[in-house]
Amino acid sequence: MSVLHFLESLSFKAHKKGWLSWEKGLPRQLTCPACHAQSIMQTKRAVATPYSQRRRYRLYDCPKCQSSHFPDIQAPPYEDQSHGAREDNFIAPKKFYVEQGAGIDSMIAPFFWVEQKTINSFLEVGCGYGFSLDFAGHALNWDVQGIDPSHIARHGAKELGITIIDGYLDADTELDGMPFDLVYSSEVIEHIADPDPFVNTLAQAAGKKGTVLLTTPDIGGLRPERDVEEIIPLLSPGSHLVLFSLEGLKACLQRAGFAHVQVTSTGDTLYAFASNQPIKIDFSRPIDRKVLSQYLQESLKKKNLPHHLHTGYAGRLLRLQTDAGDYKQAQVTLNALRQHWIKTYKIDLAGPAGIETDPQTQLDFASYANARPFNLVSALYCAGIIALNAQQDQELASACFSACVRSYEIIEPVLTAINASDLDSRNLAHSAALLFAGLIMRTDPALAISTFEEISPSAENSFADQYEKTRLEIFAAAANTGDYANAERLRPAIERTLKNKDGDVENEFDRAAAIGLAMLALNYRFDRADGLFWLQKALHHAPQEQRYEGLREVWLKHAAAHGVELLNHGGQNAFTTKREAIAAALENTNLQVENFAVIEALGIAFMNDQPQKALSWLECALRLSNEAQRPETEARIDDAKTRLFMNAVNAGDVKSAASTLGVTETQAHRNNDPALFFAIGLDALNRRCDMDQALKYFSLAREQDANPEMRIQGAFHFAMVQARTGQQEAARETANTLYADTNPNAEMVAKLIGNRQAELDAAITSAP
Repeated sequence: MSVLHFLESLSFKAHKKGWLSWEKGLPRQLTCPACHAQSIMQTKRAVATPYSQRRRYRLYDCPKCQSSHFPDIQAPPYEDQSHGAREDNFIAPKKFYVEQGAGIDSMIAPFFWVEQKTINSFLEVGCGYGFSLDFAGHALNWDVQGIDPSHIARHGAKELGITIIDGYLDADTELDGMPFDLVYSSEVIEHIADPDPFVNTLAQAAGKKGTVLLTTPDIGGLRPERDVEEIIPLLSPGSHLVLFSLEGLKACLQRAGFAHVQVTSTGDTLYAFASNQPIKIDFSRPIDRKVLSQYLQESLKKKNLPHHLHTGYAGRLLRLQTDAGDYKQAQVTLNALRQHWIKTYKIDLAGPAGIETDPQTQLDFASYANARPFNLVSALYCAGIIALNAQQDQELASACFSACVRSYEIIEPVLTAINASDLDSRNLAHSAALLFAGLIMRTDPALAISTFEEISPSAENSFADQYEKTRLEIFAAAANTGDYANAERLRPAIERTLKNKDGDVENEFDRAAAIGLAMLALNYRFDRADGLFWLQKALHHAPQEQRYEGLREVWLKHAAAHGVELLNHGGQNAFTTKREAIAAALENTNLQVENFAVIEALGIAFMNDQPQKALSWLECALRLSNEAQRPETEARIDDAKTRLFMNAVNAGDVKSAASTLGVTETQAHRNNDPALFFAIGLDALNRRCDMDQALKYFSLAREQDANPEMRIQGAFHFAMVQARTGQQEAARETANTLYADTNPNAEMVAKLIGNRQAELDAAITSAP
């Protein structure tokens, strides 16, 4: 490391900057421990560690395999606290690991991916406390051995009653039963700066026919958008030296000579199987929960269990039973755990309202370990689920969920202070907060909203469906019961959610929220247009049920009133800009005489581009009109029909053209309208095949001086009809007049029908 790189690492406030910061640093020429590529490596992350108060260490990225490593960190000596030394410093970490921190599920999951019948002998290297070793021996009946030099391994061997060799596995180590069918090393390789000797030693222990199974953090999980507490277990500053990518881990195993390597990722963890013989691996095969449950139950029957081990077994069994919906057995386990905690901690799970009631509680790690179980959050969550789903006791469930949230608020800073996190407890606390808010939303909407607002934003990603559903329910409960001030706090988020969904509301939760937005707009913000928008969304596909009749009346009332306001203050132009919303609100409703002005305005608004819709509204207005209003409305209806006729002629809509021809002829003669004359002529020519009528109306069109375009089109089509009816000379005379250079509109003729001149000439010269 150069002097510049060393100076870059100095930081006299290393810990105050946070455990991880995303900042670029000086690149370096390095060799990747995973794939052995030599290159200039970039760095964009710096971390503090518990082992150095004044330095921040940089993580460098391999451009070839995307693995990363800390070239300047030395692994701490894991055997340092040997044989009783500094025992007091070790009690709390062991207790946390045994009660909550050890992810037994993830440890044993890969045991179910392999063909278990092919395995008799099992070696775990770096087995730690020994949970997975104990499970493999007692639940799967494998012949097991473990090796680990750490303090926690010595405690596990004693407390679990298993044999763990105290030391490291190296090339000179000889173990009884070598080689082994399965050699397992979980979360160890990332602690080793040069993984090759370690992997070679594992290969030696597996021999030619055995399989090596490795797990390690996946560098792909280290993303800047994630919460620090999600990243810390993966990063483990000062302890993890190499963070592998899938390709990097595969390269490392292949370099050791394994002929068959399979690697998969769960997003945060890589699992790798390596062997010299073909192996069948099913990464999708789940853990056998019955086997795990039986293992935990049998373990709880052991005599003289240390209280932390009893708590760890019982807490995991309670969670397993609760997640499986086996509430009867879960209640039995909960009762037993309750009695154990009353004796050990003076904590009564039957009285959750009295647990962690002091928000000012501040404990350090050792003090917390003495006073509380580390899986208190998990137990309270399970108690709440049992109360809710098995006992249907919402009051008790609410109290359990509230205590669960309070408990996490106390333990979270305790763990953060020692550079640790408990993602499982965090997620359970998030879920408990959402459930608590949902349970109290009808009795105390303000508290429900406050609870929801205090939930960490990370819950929105971790519990997207539950998070969104709860927010919709809480908002709807507040808005639809008139608690508008509190509902307003959630309104922007609810609006974004519903507007991002295509089409109308999708379900009853969305519909209730949309109704809440409408009531908030109409009664609190006095925004009638917004209220109508949300009412339309809510009611468009709502079932025809009595509970929605009142809302439909509100819809009609406000839609009509909004239309009147627009007409009075902005006129027809302002009204037209809102026509769709007003029309949607008034469709299929029982309209009254007082709605005439709005209905007629809708007819006018749609006249230019949607004459059929205009006609429908105008006919509705006619039914509501009085004697004085009727003539003008009838005239507008005729106007709509003539527009429909012209559209029908252009589109070849025979039925519409036939139904509106009579009105159009009357309008054409009344207004001496050349466009209508021309359209009627086309209809006579193409639909009715009435050449006399076609000649008549094309002639009327060509005689209109005020509209030269219609004059030209009328003359052209008049000549075409003359030619088709055998009047060749007359047609030639009409054409010559049309094409004459002396025609004052010669340029317009060339533009409008110049490309059809040959067509007309051919019609004139051909036999009739």
